[in-house]
This record gives sequence, C-alpha cells and structure tokens, in this order.
Amino acid sequence: MNARAILIVSLGANVLLGFQFAAKYRRGQEAPPRPEPLLQAGTTPLPAPRGSARSRTEVTPLLEFRTNFVAGAHFNWSQIETNNLARFAANLRDVGCPERTVRHVVLPRIERRYAEREDDESVHPFWESAPRQSRRRQQQQIARRALAGEKRLVVQNLLGLNWTQKEFDTWVSEEDTAILLCYLPDAKALEIIGMITGIGDQIELLETKAHGLWDDSDREELIALSRQIQANLAGFLSPFDYEELVLRSVLELQLLGVSKSVRLAGVELSAYELRTLTQLALKGQDLLTEMLLAGVAGEEDFDQARRRRGPEFEADAEKLLGRERYAAYQRAQDEKFQHAHRLAMENGRTVADAAKAYALQREAELEIAALREAPARPENLPEALETVRRQTEKAIREVLGENGSDRFVQRFPLLPKEPKQ
Repeated sequence: MNARAILIVSLGANVLLGFQFAAKYRRGQEAPPRPEPLLQAGTTPLPAPRGSARSRTEVTPLLEFRTNFVAGAHFNWSQIETNNLARFAANLRDVGCPERTVRHVVLPRIERRYAEREDDESVHPFWESAPRQSRRRQQQQIARRALAGEKRLVVQNLLGLNWTQKEFDTWVSEEDTAILLCYLPDAKALEIIGMITGIGDQIELLETKAHGLWDDSDREELIALSRQIQANLAGFLSPFDYEELVLRSVLELQLLGVSKSVRLAGVELSAYELRTLTQLALKGQDLLTEMLLAGVAGEEDFDQARRRRGPEFEADAEKLLGRERYAAYQRAQDEKFQHAHRLAMENGRTVADAAKAYALQREAELEIAALREAPARPENLPEALETVRRQTEKAIREVLGENGSDRFVQRFPLLPKEPKQ
C-alpha cells in the first residue's frame, strides 16, 4: 500500500469517528440520562447462564457489545476458600464446578502441601556418627515413603484418582512409559502408572529395611509384591490388554540399556516373530518376578535373568525362525557379538565382519579349552596357547581393523594377562 492510500484510509476513519462522537453528544444534550433497561427493543437475547445471571447484546452499525449483569447476592472466592482440602473440594462441587476443574484446582494444592512435609528434615548435630546418620536417613526414607502412601490415599478419597501429579508428569514426558502404555486410553494408562508407582514405593521401603542384606522373609515379601501387582493389573485390564502389557514389559526389560539394533544385529525379525519369541520366553516361568529378584535383591546377574528361557523355548524358537535365523538370533544375544558389532559399525565395517570376528573368537576359545583339557597335554602348552592367541588376534585385526581389534581383545582376552614381576 502506497502513502496516498494510507492517507485516504486514515482520513476516512477519522471522519467516521467524528460523526459517531457528534451523534453521541447530541443524544446526550436532547434528553437527560435514564436507566438503561436490561433488554432493549430490537435486540436479541442470549441464553441466560446458570443461576440468576442475565445477559444482553446491543447491536450497533460498527461493533457488537456483550454485557453480563449478575443479579442477587455478590459472589466472592472467600465463600469457598478454605485450607481444609476435603471441604474445599466439596465447596467447588457445590457451586457447579465440573469434576475436571475440581481436579485441576485441588490436585496442585495437595502436591504443595505434601511437598512441604517431605522437605521438612529434622535438625541433627553436625558431629553425628556414621552409623547414627545411616539409621536416621533410613528412618527418613521410610517416613517419606509412608507420606507418599498417605498422599496417594488423600488424592483417591478427595478426587477419586489412583494417580498423582508425579504419575501424570511421567505419562506426558517419559518416552519409555509412552511406548509401554500407548495402546491404552489416558485414564487407564494413568491408573496403571499409579499402581506401579505404589508397588515401587513398597519395594523401596523393603529395600531400605533390608539394608542390602536380604533374608528369606524379605525375598518372600518381594515375590508377593510382584504377584500382587500382576494380579491387580490382570483384574483391571481386559485379558488382551493385560497380555499386551506383559509382552511389552518383558521385551522392554530384555532390551533395557541395549538398543534394538544391537540386540537384534544380524537378524531381521517381523513384529509377529518378536512377539511370539517373547511369548515363548514367558512360557512356563514367571520372568517378571525373576528379573525383579535379580534387579532388586541381587540374587543373580540381571543380564542373565532377563535372558533365561524355558525348557521348550529353543525347539519352538528354531521351529519359528528356522535353523539359520535362530542361530543368528542366538548370536545377537551374546555380549561378545554385540561388542564386535559395535566396533565394526564404528570402524566402517559390516555385520558380516562382526560375525567373522565373533566366530574367530569362539573357535579360539574352543581350541584353547581342548588343549588344556587334553588327556596328554603337550610339553610346550604355554607356547601352543600363545600361538593360538597371536593367530586369532591377527585374524581379528584383518576384519575389524587395528583400532577395533585392539579394543575387542582388550575387552575379551583369550588368555589371562601375566602378572608383572
């Protein structure tokens, strides 16, 4: 738009405003002001809101105005405000607040109130001994967990929710949780997160009381908690949804800390095959409880626990994938192959190179074991073992490169290093 057009528009607007002001001034001179009726002739009434409120619309040639008039007693927020949370929630409902609004107003207040109590740490002397400090912290942790349980109960009683603000934040911000529960509606997903968090609080209390020394009663209590949450979930979800949740949970635990591309390197699995393998892994065993015992009570290595399979798994999995693909699947579960695969990718090599390096390592391990266990050991056994080691490392260097082979044999040495003299 050029300067001339802008000037014309500006003049036109000013003239129009001048006429409007003059007409308004003339009406004011001709008659004294009088109370304006609630609804003038020729105007369209709007639907009246709840209660005693009324509204009208005044239409002019230029603008549409809406004015709300409230008749009756004057409303003030102090009429419903109280520090009694149960009474406050009831007051909000009494004035017609939707349940969603009641939840949005009351839940943050519950969180703030309990946050203040959680942060209230008792004063302790700076010369406190280490054993007393450990006992005090243990008691504080038990008190915090008990407080979390109390807060959960308050939220449930006042708002009918089995989840708190923390679970809501988990649902909207954590990717792993979204992947695990994305097939469920929001309400069900939040209920499940609340259940799991509640059981998690109980497990942490049990860990604190055990203080790293798990006895048979602690172990039985942990098993009971694992079965309790499985029973709660089975009662809350449909059979299909529960089976889906268990499959996703086990698969997530099996891939925990290891990307899917590494865990399944060298083998292509369809979604159906991956689900079926997970179902076969669950067959005949409570894998979730076993992984919980390994991860919390430390009864065995967690990595070994999550790889355990039932007695029928091998035959059924080989039937599903075929012999060659099942062998590739088994190889992909081995930590040595995963490390070889990672090094191969970092050094511009292929999956086939990683498989060759892994095979060379396995063959050398078998050869070394055979030499050591032979009925008639050769007199020059140390030299024979050293020859196997050198030849294997040279062959691995050819497929992984110097940098990759050095890191691989350092991580998985064929022979123990001799102590320095």
